[in-house]
Amino acid sequence: MLQIGFFFVAVAFICLGVYRGESYTVLSKAIKLCMECVGIG
Repeated sequence: MLQIGFFFVAVAFICLGVYRGESYTVLSKAIKLCMECVGIG
């Protein structure tokens, strides 16, 4: 029962982050990090 509760809380936080536009920020930081690791950026 507790696992189901945690699942719904996690889904709610993911939806809240997408609603606030934070997915773009996370994606842009991930792209910059990958380019720095490879040595392109």
